[in-house]
Amino acid sequence: MKKFIAIFAVLFAALSLSGCAPEATNELPKTGIIIENAYVTAGETEARVYAVITSRADRTVTLIGGTTDAAGTVKVMKGSGSSEEILEDGVEIHVGQELPLDESKKHITLTKLAKPIMPGDTISFTFEFEGAEPQTFELTAK
Repeated sequence: MKKFIAIFAVLFAALSLSGCAPEATNELPKTGIIIENAYVTAGETEARVYAVITSRADRTVTLIGGTTDAAGTVKVMKGSGSSEEILEDGVEIHVGQELPLDESKKHITLTKLAKPIMPGDTISFTFEFEGAEPQTFELTAK
């Protein structure tokens, strides 16, 4: 009986170490537009959308804006404070490029909010592109 248990234990260990189970990976999809770490800022009359957008598309695409029921106006912007300007033509994202949308560089501004966005609230937001399909996310306010 002890021999049987010992053989079973050795076989179990060998199978466990041999990789019979599927390997878990954290790899992102190989193609398309990948949007990560997306969230919306809290605000009374205005909010911003931040994210990291990576292009694994087969051609250059352009972030042209977005849509949401939470705001009357959605604009792609660059800069901050008094140096902020609207990017009417959007932002090109080349193959393999990562575009961080953050507070000091390029970002999406939501104005004419339907109601104040408070920390913890969620809104549905669709990122819109020229040259790629739109992507919709539930964004949590920070």
